Amino acid sequence: MKNSKEGPTKLSAVERQLNIFVYWILVLQLILSLALGLMTSFWNQEGTISENFYIPFEFMFQTEGVLSFFRYFLLLNTLLPISLFVSLEVIKGG
Repeated sequence: MKNSKEGPTKLSAVERQLNIFVYWILVLQLILSLALGLMTSFWNQEGTISENFYIPFEFMFQTEGVLSFFRYFLLLNTLLPISLFVSLEVIKGG
């Protein structure tokens, strides 16, 4: 029964640094998405969108702000360097 416990996870210094780096990028991405979603909501609230016939306005301005948060979150997803993880795994494996 001694070996039934899971062993400790071993991470290199580079992997720890990369995890911290990714954490801060995610926090930055959330802050930017929230700020841009709020700005979109305020811009829609002022009524400037009703003057522009080429911009569809489907929901109330609060709903548009929430949807904009998720839109910007997806757009800013490129901030996260997935290629760093791939490169690190290739270097470790080879």
